[in-house]
Amino acid sequence: MNFKMLKSAFAGLVLSISSFANAGLIVEYDFSTATSSTTLDATFVEADYLATGLALNNPSNSATSFGNHFYHNGWDSTFNANKYYETSISSSNSFSLSSLSFALENLSGTSSYWLRSSLDGYNSNLSNGSFTNGLVTDFSVDLSTLGVINSPITFRWFIASSGVAGFANHECGGVATQGCGLEDVGQDLQFFGQTSEIPEPSTLAIFALGIMGLVSRRFKKL
Repeated sequence: MNFKMLKSAFAGLVLSISSFANAGLIVEYDFSTATSSTTLDATFVEADYLATGLALNNPSNSATSFGNHFYHNGWDSTFNANKYYETSISSSNSFSLSSLSFALENLSGTSSYWLRSSLDGYNSNLSNGSFTNGLVTDFSVDLSTLGVINSPITFRWFIASSGVAGFANHECGGVATQGCGLEDVGQDLQFFGQTSEIPEPSTLAIFALGIMGLVSRRFKKL
């Protein structure tokens, strides 16, 4: 009984002195700002975070990227580890990612994607899927399994396509209005998460000793 009460008290203290900030949207890439550049800067980055531009690596660029679209040609028809989009996220504190959302589009046929991260050297899929027939397809990925992240993390989208493929959002506004009014609207690339600020182990140890003393005094009185 004494041990259970001690555990409960310590758990309650850890929760009370641990804080979580910046819950919700932490990084966004707005495709309405896309140009013919092969890098798209983040349009929103929450305080305490850093995010690199969403960058194209290796496929040829024929200026197919424009407002509401960020896609390119030169992909292989099957998986190629040397051709991908990537972006990196870091924070001044440890943090966790809950999910991300994005939309992909091609001009025709069927294309595939594989989403991987630097945490395991890009060896396993966080998500993969296909998108077809020139339609925008929305994807949502659960990132909670990544746990607490203490260093920069890079995400890569490997794409296999016989033609032009990439990110898209047909919402009106921005640099261009191509695609406005289409039913397959799509969404911007958005990362959701929170910064976790947890006391150092030495601090927790001091508080634990304090709780043990208080609990001990309580049972001596009883």
